[in-house]
Amino acid sequence: MAFLEEIKMKICVLTLGCKVNHYESEVIKDLFIKRGDLIASIDESPDVVVINTCSVTNQSDSKSRKIIRQAKRKNKESIIVVCGCSSEHHKEELFDLGIDILIGNKDKTKIPDLVDNYLKDNNKYSKFYNLLESDFEDMEINNFEGKTRAFVKIQDGCNNYCSYCIIPYVRGKLRNKDLDVAIKEIKSLVERGFKEVVLTGIHTGSYGRGTDYNIVTLIKEISKLKDLLRIRISSIEITEIDDEFLNELKTNWNNLEQRKQIFEALEEAGISVEQLMEITNNKEADPFDLLCFVAFDLKPLTRKQRADLLKKNKPDLFQELSEKAQEILNLIIEKYIEFGPNQLTPEIIAVSPISDKGNSYEIVQEFGGIDQFKNIIEQIQTLLYTDAA
Repeated sequence: MAFLEEIKMKICVLTLGCKVNHYESEVIKDLFIKRGDLIASIDESPDVVVINTCSVTNQSDSKSRKIIRQAKRKNKESIIVVCGCSSEHHKEELFDLGIDILIGNKDKTKIPDLVDNYLKDNNKYSKFYNLLESDFEDMEINNFEGKTRAFVKIQDGCNNYCSYCIIPYVRGKLRNKDLDVAIKEIKSLVERGFKEVVLTGIHTGSYGRGTDYNIVTLIKEISKLKDLLRIRISSIEITEIDDEFLNELKTNWNNLEQRKQIFEALEEAGISVEQLMEITNNKEADPFDLLCFVAFDLKPLTRKQRADLLKKNKPDLFQELSEKAQEILNLIIEKYIEFGPNQLTPEIIAVSPISDKGNSYEIVQEFGGIDQFKNIIEQIQTLLYTDAA
């Protein structure tokens, strides 16, 4: 195995565990790529194998050790770098496995430099920090190779210290990515064509704690990015959801003009909020949510259950709404043809934000143009109304 500065090295990065680990692994890959190295699989005789470990359960620790042993056995000449939660939890045990570079959850951005130092002096390296006193390690990435959505780590650590959980000890105290840095990173990803961003952390909802900003501040700022169509939040706890967050969840819409046009389509079709509410018996519901519920989401009643109840109890309304449904769908299709296929997204046609499963989101994502999209809408309408009538 030749290690010369002029020759590109092959780098394999193996990841176990959570979305935070996956984000950090993408950062490690990106750092190697930027200096001219190549990303390879474990079967391509990599010069360096980086293993980002997990320790959330005993099984995770066991799997981490197994992958380390397999990597060493399969690639005897490779430099083995191990980092992550299992490293923090079992540093002495893992070092005994003959690892070349062993670190925890800090200095992951320094791994390319640590590899260079190892090539110069051939000395094994191990360093760990007190994560209760560590600052947030800034990481930034502007591309996720082969991915359609981008992950952005905005928070690390946990202060809960639950009796059953190791995470505060291996991830350290709560700490945050600076608001401006997070916005800059997300803006860069959107400019590179990513339409969906997943905000991630160990306790994402605690983002900004101890500062003059929070998760809602970030959501409001990135919602101003015109081409960002969806924002996801991972690893958020119910205790982190407050009134401010709930209000933002209720009122936030990446493009308010598109939502307004959907209401206009309802008005043109002569559908009142009261008529829509007859179906769900929900006097408090937002009319937009009701449209989503009626047209796309089959919960909590099945299609046939809803239709049968309405037909039995209010046959005239059933007939009227069945006819109006066709008008609504036709009007919405008409309005959005002008956007063109590339801009016609699930958000624009009012897909329910509550659940991706069971509604039209996945179907519509795969449409190949306006004609196919019209056919899909007709199929949905047929499923919801025709066969129930």
